Amino acid sequence: MTTTKLKVKNPQELIRAARRKGKYNKDVANCIGIAPAYYSSVINGKLCPGPNTAEKIADFFGKKIDDIFFEVSVKKNTTQKEKVR
Repeated sequence: MTTTKLKVKNPQELIRAARRKGKYNKDVANCIGIAPAYYSSVINGKLCPGPNTAEKIADFFGKKIDDIFFEVSVKKNTTQKEKVR
């Protein structure tokens, strides 16, 4: 099974764009209604945002989702656990 996740194309450009607006990462997070630690993890590529969060980030910067994020296909292992009786 393959799923698609979003990753930030250019983290440094997002940081610069925030600074041009007079904002730091924590300010951006607060403006879009997410935790600063979560926003930082998304920007640093440690976590992938869901579609709603990606849209909020894109809207904040006045961009389209495709301008900020790229899609990554991730292959998931699917295993079935045996029932224990």
